[in-house]
Amino acid sequence: MKKLGIIFGAIAAIALIYLFTLGKDDIRAKAKQQLEQELTLMQQSGFGIENRISKEREDHFILSFDNPAKIATYLTAQGTPATPEDVEALKGMKIGADVYYLKDIYSALSIDLYPIKLPDALVKSADDPQSKRFLSQVEKMVAEKKLFMHIDVAKDLENFKGYVKDINETFVGEDTLHITMASLTFHGKTEQERLSYIDQTLKQLSLSDEKGMHITLKNIHSKHTITGKTLFDMDAAYTIEQLAFRQEGIFDGQVEGIAVHTSEKVTNDLLHTKVQTSVKAMEVKSDQEHITAKNFIWDADITNIDINALQALQTLDPQKDAEAIDKAFYRLLEKGIALKINDLSVKEIIQNAKALGGMTLTASIGLDKSADLQKALSNPAMLFGMLDATVDLTLSKKLFHALAKRQDVFMLMAIMLVPPKENNDTITYSATIKNGKTTINGTSF
Repeated sequence: MKKLGIIFGAIAAIALIYLFTLGKDDIRAKAKQQLEQELTLMQQSGFGIENRISKEREDHFILSFDNPAKIATYLTAQGTPATPEDVEALKGMKIGADVYYLKDIYSALSIDLYPIKLPDALVKSADDPQSKRFLSQVEKMVAEKKLFMHIDVAKDLENFKGYVKDINETFVGEDTLHITMASLTFHGKTEQERLSYIDQTLKQLSLSDEKGMHITLKNIHSKHTITGKTLFDMDAAYTIEQLAFRQEGIFDGQVEGIAVHTSEKVTNDLLHTKVQTSVKAMEVKSDQEHITAKNFIWDADITNIDINALQALQTLDPQKDAEAIDKAFYRLLEKGIALKINDLSVKEIIQNAKALGGMTLTASIGLDKSADLQKALSNPAMLFGMLDATVDLTLSKKLFHALAKRQDVFMLMAIMLVPPKENNDTITYSATIKNGKTTINGTSF
């Protein structure tokens, strides 16, 4: 056993000697090769590479956003879905990049990224004194490298970690806006030239203005993992410990324990999306009212989404490709896209210290497969006749009567035309929509 330990120790020592002497040149060469391949691909994908200075231990260049359509395709292939319209807003932007090789024991590449020129659309939109003043302040931040990201790529050239520089700025224009962002860090992994996993944490984000508006988000955490062969095969989770908001002298409130989980899976070109959201507590206070809602749940599935049709709808230009969009929309409906709400509920609502109970809604919404889809699409008003849906709503009597007193609950006013089903302390509505006919608790319209 002792000899075995000595052997393992010797192997480890040899590995370390290789890493810090002969291995360093090998790792640096691989890192340089990786960077060259990526820059070549980016140039072919709509980016421009300017002012390149390449040395043995470092590289410097400027990255420009030149061709939005190509860049959108590149970003989508890399695991960050984007449309040409999304990227168009960044056209003309230039980002400085400083790359260092083997800067520390973890990194093969250490990369500093910072904008040096703002997008053309942002600059052109500054057409009045207030927006020009705002633009001037952002340009000052750019000049001082206050918008800054650092990334360390591990020696395996797959894992990475990094951070975004904290922001603490006041923008003065027509209104004064103060923004703070603290401790944004991330780590992740790339596989087969594609982002496969990323984990991000933001300690705090705050916005406030001179009119007394304050919004603060604390401890935001997100994880995104590609789980299959397509970009649609993914699993994502988001949590926010607290969202606080207030307008001085009018209202204040907070939301605690926000959690969102989304999973997507593709089978035979059909996407199944599952979304689960929960909120521990929501509270809003004003001089007139104090409302608290506890344990909000949203659990839903969307099935039979044709990914080819979905991709077409995300990338086609409505003004140039109207016919192709119609075909994609037809294909999306033809495959039987459907929504199922497994649980939409609030366990307890409290109004001005009075407990009102809660509510639960479930629903299934799809399309009648026997309907003439082509005919219905030629007359959008006929689409309602294709709906095949059921909705079940249960709420406490106390909550029902409290809502009935509110003039802003228009849907409930319509439902109240139909007698509810009563059972002890609850009220129930069951609705169906089929063949263009709506039935609520046995009464048809």
